[in-house]
Amino acid sequence: MDIDPENPRPSLVDLPPTTHDAFLASLPPQDRFTYARVSKKAFQDVQAFCRRAFKVEKVLLRYFDHEEIRRFRILQHAIGFIVSGSTALSFFTREPVYPNSDLDIYVDVWWCAILLHFLESQGYNYQPIITENKRQSRDVYQTLDEALSRSQEEWNGHLGFLGGEEHYFNRGIKEVFNFVRNGRKIQVIACAETPLEVILEFHSTVVMCLICYSHAVCLYPRATFVDQVTLANYRWHNDQDDARQKYRERGWTVTKTVDALRGLKHGSDLSYFDYRHVGDSRCWTIPLDSPGDFTQSDLTLGDFDNTTIHAWGIMYHWDGECPELCFNTLWVPELQQSFCLPPNLFHKVERDGFPAAVREDPARLLSGLKALVDQHIRPMNPTDNSRENARKLVVDAFDTVREKFPSVPKEKLPPLRAGSIAYRCVRTLLENLKVPPEISIGFKQDTNGFIWTQIRVKRMPQYLDIYQNKLELEEQRVELQGPRGGSFYSTFTN
Repeated sequence: MDIDPENPRPSLVDLPPTTHDAFLASLPPQDRFTYARVSKKAFQDVQAFCRRAFKVEKVLLRYFDHEEIRRFRILQHAIGFIVSGSTALSFFTREPVYPNSDLDIYVDVWWCAILLHFLESQGYNYQPIITENKRQSRDVYQTLDEALSRSQEEWNGHLGFLGGEEHYFNRGIKEVFNFVRNGRKIQVIACAETPLEVILEFHSTVVMCLICYSHAVCLYPRATFVDQVTLANYRWHNDQDDARQKYRERGWTVTKTVDALRGLKHGSDLSYFDYRHVGDSRCWTIPLDSPGDFTQSDLTLGDFDNTTIHAWGIMYHWDGECPELCFNTLWVPELQQSFCLPPNLFHKVERDGFPAAVREDPARLLSGLKALVDQHIRPMNPTDNSRENARKLVVDAFDTVREKFPSVPKEKLPPLRAGSIAYRCVRTLLENLKVPPEISIGFKQDTNGFIWTQIRVKRMPQYLDIYQNKLELEEQRVELQGPRGGSFYSTFTN
């Protein structure tokens, strides 16, 4: 069919906004982002749709009217509390808040009194928790005073009383306050150091969503919305199956590991080689409109730049236990804030600190912290060529598995543990030999359909004395010896 260049047929990008909204709303998030790359006009249309579709008022109107929301968000800008859990998840899904869900607000315990007073001023009534394990005072401020004076060890002994769906067991919590108005419930979670510490200790990744003053962030959008999985988090080896079960019933698959390629590849949201930080390229970050005519000021606790400093990594346990998000919490007295940092960066800041001139200038101190995080969130493995070469060799090999075995179900592909053992084996060889041997990685399928990993190391006679060494890899002991009946050494790891 001929197309008149002077009267081309209309395309999707020529649709009116109302029709566009219906079309874009029907797309999964990843397809919407793909469509945005079609053209400049498509990008602008998707941006405009997101501004209309993702409004924080849609999840807050269940608990406040419009003027109350405005005051709520201005207070959020001042003291930096965060809305998280299932309500924040609903913001990203654009689905109604789950029935019987609460509004969970996470706040530094030292700023908690301001938030408690605000809720009371809006007509919310404090309901003390009275159970067999816990009896709160009927005076909310006395309960807060007791929380401030109580040691964290004393609090940990009472963790069993928590009834919220996200924080069954969390060491970063100092106290929980329940408020009710017209059948709607708000839980204020007073955090011992920082709300991010508590959020990064949630039972699994699906609820690691946060609504700050100026931005909403989903930390694991690919896992949550593309793969429909939630990775269990065993930060304190805690058992939170009841909490995870709720999300199984809501359609997510709970997993305790990831496939080898996703865990080993740089840039993967679940890579154990990479550090992450709030707002990085693997997050889904949505800017939020300012409330009314409010003009925000600089260097407040609710400044999103502060939030983006928080960083972490993932540690996978190769003995079959669940993974855990790993970080330490750093208290910065000059800023009256705490920050979650990966262990090696935490120890660097503790050891080296900042010059006095920087510490005395909050803006420079924040910039310095942010620069350190930006530098260290690059691949966590050392720049040592032998380690990077080992990772690349293993990743390139595992990248071919799906092509070689296209019909094998995901659960029968090599698990991350196999990839990790392969990486450690190859890395050890490359680190200990001046002239590395020829190493190849292949795969074979057993009679049950599982894919096994095969590492072949070609013998070089001049290095046979080195191959007498033994390498202990976790529970695996591999003995490297001289050639026996062939020129290759091979090991199989499931």
